[in-house]
Amino acid sequence: PMSMVRSSFRDRREGYTDKAVVIRCVRKDQSSVTLKLYYLLNGSVRLGFWLQGKEYLLPVGIVLKALVDTNDLEIFNHLTCCYDEKYKKEKGAVGSPLVSERVKIILAEVQDLSLTTRLQCLQHIGEHFQPVIDGLQSESYYAVAETVIRDYIFVHLNDNNDKFNLLIFMLQKLFSLVDHTSVSDNPDSLQNQEILLPGHLITIYLKEKLEDWLRKGKKLIQDEIENNGKKFDFFNLANIKKVMEKNPSKQIGTSIETMLKTGRLATQTGLDLQQRAGYTVQAERLNFLRFISFFRAVHRGASFAGLRTTSVRKLLPESWGFLCPVHTPDGEPCGLLNHMTSTC
Repeated sequence: PMSMVRSSFRDRREGYTDKAVVIRCVRKDQSSVTLKLYYLLNGSVRLGFWLQGKEYLLPVGIVLKALVDTNDLEIFNHLTCCYDEKYKKEKGAVGSPLVSERVKIILAEVQDLSLTTRLQCLQHIGEHFQPVIDGLQSESYYAVAETVIRDYIFVHLNDNNDKFNLLIFMLQKLFSLVDHTSVSDNPDSLQNQEILLPGHLITIYLKEKLEDWLRKGKKLIQDEIENNGKKFDFFNLANIKKVMEKNPSKQIGTSIETMLKTGRLATQTGLDLQQRAGYTVQAERLNFLRFISFFRAVHRGASFAGLRTTSVRKLLPESWGFLCPVHTPDGEPCGLLNHMTSTC
């Protein structure tokens, strides 16, 4: 998790501060979900994630109670364990007496909604997300909430106890950032970045296009059953093929070809990526070394090219041995377009 201070966090809603802790969780198929913990002016915290192009914000107390069977005392002890009155001036002691007050506010928010058990918290989450998630309209609130926790909250972890512990740790990190017992992480540092490989991009794009194709096919078959229910035989393969001709699978391959040609992503969700265009460049074959340098190039991203600050272009010591300090072009892409070292 990365602690960050950004003025844009204040614009989320009224009462939000500029402080947050961010984590990007990646599944085995390289699809990812970014979670943010926002600190509020009243001492409370909201957990935010993007779903179908829109950000949803949940009170963190409800999420903590929905993950595992726990009580207020356990949550209080977990969150206040970093602070000890005896060692408050020692090195490495994070936390302050204010943490306990914030935890009380977080737990009071859950009590105000009359939610005490895990089942009640899950039903509360399911009730709000049932109209949003496709294909779960007929499911119970409990099943919808379990789907939200599995598919959107710490997707890299399978065990709810691990998710609970990570959320506790992120809250502790957020509180230490607010209390100035720790500094914010540097997003320009190489240790806080991950390289997006071409294979990973194609994989997550293919996954989304397959999901869209299946969703469209399901809707076509459902419409056919509703309109011609008596005539339409669902178990007749010829009938299904006739319906699916309106939804050719060829469009999946075409969309990936278009992406490789133009470098543009035609996506509804954004795939949890920072840009939608500029993913491909024309490889120049001036000479062999120039040609192979394209396969070692690492670009920071199109969104950083227009920034007036130079901090994103700086050569930092921890990139030594990974990114070449010399092999970067002059002019506009200087420091943004780097190349991997031979040892890397």
